[in-house]
Amino acid sequence: MRSVVMLFVGVWFAGWVLGLSEDPNYTKALAAVLLIPGIVIGVVDVIGRKSDGWPDTLWRRLIGGALWAYMFAVLFGFVNV
Repeated sequence: MRSVVMLFVGVWFAGWVLGLSEDPNYTKALAAVLLIPGIVIGVVDVIGRKSDGWPDTLWRRLIGGALWAYMFAVLFGFVNV
């Protein structure tokens, strides 16, 4: 779930931050700001973790594989979010 949330939050946040200016130097200065959503969601994940785990089943592997394929498609520009 964390990966799915980070995928959508990261794409939205990066688009917003990088759309603030056309200047390449300003964009490089904002690169560290792109880490903020990951840090926030990581802290929430560590604080809020309370689970017995998800059993290792075929469905889990299929859903995980589909999620990874989708993330790579977004990363390489095959899917526009």
